[in-house]
Amino acid sequence: MKRILSVLLICIISVSFLSMYTYAENYVEISTAADILAIIENPNGNYRLTSDIILSTEELSSIKTPYLIPEFFGIFDGNGHTISGFKNINNNLIGSLQNAGGFFGINNGNIINTIFSNFNINQSYFDDFDDVQTYVGLLVGINNGKLSDCSVINGKISVSNHTTSKAPYSVVTNGVYVGGICGLNNGVVKNCSSSGTAFAEATATYNDALNNSVASGIVGLDNNMKKQMNTKIEDCSSKMDLISGYCAGGIVGETNYTIVSGCSFEGTVSAINYAGGIVGRVSYNTSILTCVNFGNIYSAEKCGGIVSEMANSIVKQCANFGSIKNFNEKAVAKIYTGGICGYSFTSVIENCFNVGQISVNAPGVTSYIYVGGICGRQTKTNESENYIRYCYNAGSVSAVSTKLNETGSIVGRITDSTAENCYYLSGTWQTASGNGIISSTVLNSEDKTNSKVFIGFDFNQIWIMGKEGPVLRGCLKICNSVPSLPEIVSVAKTSLTVLSIPGCEYSVNGTDWQQSNIFEKLTPDTQYMVYTRYAQTEKFFPSQKSEPILVRTLKEEIKKLDKPVLQNRTQTSITLVYVEGYEYRIGENGTWQKISVFQNLIPDTEYLFYVRSLDSDVSDPLLVKTLKTIAGDINKSGKVDLFDAMKVFLHVAGKIVLEDDAFISADIDKNGNIKIDDAMKIFNILAGK
Repeated sequence: MKRILSVLLICIISVSFLSMYTYAENYVEISTAADILAIIENPNGNYRLTSDIILSTEELSSIKTPYLIPEFFGIFDGNGHTISGFKNINNNLIGSLQNAGGFFGINNGNIINTIFSNFNINQSYFDDFDDVQTYVGLLVGINNGKLSDCSVINGKISVSNHTTSKAPYSVVTNGVYVGGICGLNNGVVKNCSSSGTAFAEATATYNDALNNSVASGIVGLDNNMKKQMNTKIEDCSSKMDLISGYCAGGIVGETNYTIVSGCSFEGTVSAINYAGGIVGRVSYNTSILTCVNFGNIYSAEKCGGIVSEMANSIVKQCANFGSIKNFNEKAVAKIYTGGICGYSFTSVIENCFNVGQISVNAPGVTSYIYVGGICGRQTKTNESENYIRYCYNAGSVSAVSTKLNETGSIVGRITDSTAENCYYLSGTWQTASGNGIISSTVLNSEDKTNSKVFIGFDFNQIWIMGKEGPVLRGCLKICNSVPSLPEIVSVAKTSLTVLSIPGCEYSVNGTDWQQSNIFEKLTPDTQYMVYTRYAQTEKFFPSQKSEPILVRTLKEEIKKLDKPVLQNRTQTSITLVYVEGYEYRIGENGTWQKISVFQNLIPDTEYLFYVRSLDSDVSDPLLVKTLKTIAGDINKSGKVDLFDAMKVFLHVAGKIVLEDDAFISADIDKNGNIKIDDAMKIFNILAGK
């Protein structure tokens, strides 16, 4: 039995090792440019980079197509390595009905965890087709699979297409879709980033042809099938500068049935017809969620901090920080501009805010402009949801037009729709037109940081109150940096100063934070735990707090009273001058008392006396000696006289009673009694006997 179990165990272990070996063998390790080119012959394989690869001009000289690898079906794992130097300069490409250009022409597999650096694609297509679409990306032309954790650094892409077709206007469509990652996406693009420049141009011999040139930082066109395909663009970012003669979007140029979420843009967008910080234009049914734009947007027609135009779509928890500028000097011009969306057809804008400056200028004779801090124009075309709510505008709105100027702090013109629980800062435009219902509130500088003012805003899950007003939690990233231990510059009794660090804020309890590095109104002689952290910004939550440093403020300088003043003394008592509020003490370890008389002392003995008050330190001591006892000196005159003798006789006769110091002086023989003998002895003292 034991032998059978041993055999089974060996088999199990062998199968496990065989599985590991097979998995490893499924990936071809690549480390050279030649290995990259070999993928062309086996596009179904799985590949993993083992080192960085630099592609030289000589190695790419034979490539005359708009792509390096025509089509890919396997797994390409960059393993965190970099491929750099890819160049594709083709100025006389003969176009087809569907052109795909890029490092990969078409991807049907998975491309993951790769950095692409210093890629340069410059392509010009010429054709005579009635309907031609060109998709070019620095990474992939057409993506039908998955692109994740890929970055394009310092990429340059410029694509133009010219058609000579002379078919009627309704037939000729010339589309060029350019993306920093891919030209067309019918799959998933996740956690990808890009930087550099992108340019798209479409021209035609026939003047009235529909020339759609689209440029974007990540995806040129998402879902060209115009039906529900569950395409997604998630957690992507771009810092590209985009230029297009038609449409441009910081993350996506155009979308259909798409989810765009968690994306951010920091470059510039310039397009004649449609320009959006995240999406250039939504054709139909797209959700744009938790996205933020920091880039500047320029257009002559429709322009939005998040999207220029959308239909039957949703924008939720998005923010715009970039400036938006429209300028159109045509005689007849129509401009739609908004901090979030330029023109919204039957769509929802919810929990969004804009702080970017909006400037529109249309000096033409017949110019119509619709400008809003959130949306330029909101209208309804079907029975789907159609509203704006829980939005906030702090950006300035400036609009100039010679014909029709419909401008509002929230929305310029609203038709068959509502804008509910929306807020804007005073000083921005307040008017709006249309038959919609607008519920908006103007805020002053104090109201903007009071969360109770913003009715309907969820400050537990969606919003967080910033220093200048509400900020969306989903728009902020976690700050992973933590400042070093605070450095103390100076400490006083009621204040302390921490070394100032750019971008930081400070605390003396780890809970309450301030921008100033100086803490005042502290308690003297008290310990404080001093912390620092990176403050919240437009992009990041506050960082974790630093390790604390323990600091004690200086002691209060307590005034010291003068020595007590002697008022009277006897053989057995000392009386000090009394002062209201002072306390008195005899000896270094004596008990403090409020009265200034000390009794039952020993004659002819030195004592130390102290004084203090509630707001002072203990005084220096006063040395006082009780009087020396003189036998017979009853009246404490310092000598024995007839008066003393008479006092003794009166005491003996029962006429008076001598007590305390007088009794001690009269008891000449020190037997504890005063008798006639004591009186006679006093007379003898007087007689000099």
